[in-house]
Amino acid sequence: RNDCNAIIETKTDKLVMGCMNSTVPNTVTTIGRQAFFDCKNLKSLTMPNSVTLIEPQAFSNTSKLREITFSEALEEIGDQAFFYSGLSSITFPNSLRRIGDSAFNNCGSNPSVMPGEVILPESMDYIGERAFLGMKMKSVSFPENVKEIKEFTFYKCHFLTSVTLPNTVTTIDENAFMDCLNLTSINIPESVVSIGDSAFVRCEALTSIALPHSLNYLGSAFKGCKNLSRVYLPDGLREIPNDIFRSCNLDSVIIPNTVKRIGKNAFHFCWALRTIQLPEGLETIDDYAFYMCPFSGIKPLTSSSYDEQASIGVLQLPSSLKHIGKYAFAENRSLISIVLPNSVKTIGDFAFVQTKNLHRILKTIVKTYIFDDCKFHADLHTHMSGNLEPDILIALGIRHQVRYPLYYIKKLGLKCSREQMARLGKKRAEAGERFTESL
Repeated sequence: RNDCNAIIETKTDKLVMGCMNSTVPNTVTTIGRQAFFDCKNLKSLTMPNSVTLIEPQAFSNTSKLREITFSEALEEIGDQAFFYSGLSSITFPNSLRRIGDSAFNNCGSNPSVMPGEVILPESMDYIGERAFLGMKMKSVSFPENVKEIKEFTFYKCHFLTSVTLPNTVTTIDENAFMDCLNLTSINIPESVVSIGDSAFVRCEALTSIALPHSLNYLGSAFKGCKNLSRVYLPDGLREIPNDIFRSCNLDSVIIPNTVKRIGKNAFHFCWALRTIQLPEGLETIDDYAFYMCPFSGIKPLTSSSYDEQASIGVLQLPSSLKHIGKYAFAENRSLISIVLPNSVKTIGDFAFVQTKNLHRILKTIVKTYIFDDCKFHADLHTHMSGNLEPDILIALGIRHQVRYPLYYIKKLGLKCSREQMARLGKKRAEAGERFTESL
């Protein structure tokens, strides 16, 4: 039509096929599906203001496309519309309402393309999954109408350094900003009620984060943020999720007084973590929660008499604690002593293994409480590595190592009193009734 070097469907005013030399007439309302698909030499295009819709894959695989001028009446960009195009800087019209799934997925992946800025218009109210996945952008600003950042929206945007979210956003879905390696700042507004699993995983340049009080759900969002040193956790959280700060650079943490559980691997290998405040009310410290953390002191939040200098190397757990998971405090070389509260009911396998500087667990608690009421799951090797004293080893070992107590006593060169030997004999007799094999 009118020597535009394109095929246009007259009945619908849809451009169905174009090329590098196409000119879009001002009667066209739609750029059709795959209209410029795989047009390798297309470098720029100007759309007339008559265009309201760009259908899916319209400009996919246009790796040399560097510049596009959108119609001022454009309302929707379809799924994968600019998938693997050469765009990096984009100015959207104020009429745009919807960007489809993977619309700008891996845009600007060519090494010669410089990172650009993306400003989303105020009219925007929907951004699809993977919409900007891997795009070479350095910053993005959102309009007030956006409510959800969907899965993988900015996954692997390695050049993205800053994000500004409006107060209308309620949800940041899983993997939304995963592997944004250079993201240094993001504001999370008080409107956000949900942050999904892996939302910020491996955002390695992120140094601090403040979570809003509005949160109802928090997933394992910050795993592998290796420079994250400061985090604010709001009151209202019921648990610290599994893996949330695994392999982060946190140096101190205050757990809110509403938290009942610290999940598996929550602070696993936080190699800089020195101090942490645990709330009265905390009931569970799960498996590997503080594995390989070098902290020198843990204090209850309610302790008004806590002396930081006097408590260096002291693990002082809150009086509400009921369960300590396996390897929960393993590989901690800074601990000197542990204060275990009378509330503890179970201690998992190897909870304190390889804490080489650990030389004292308060004897009155271990011998009068844990021995009588606590299920202590661990063989004596755990306690040997913790350098515990002989009478504590015996106390911890008698109940759950009834099949082998004399073996360990001889191996360790321990001495038992008559009372302890009598107790061992009784336990061995009880064990003989339960097990068929020789003890």
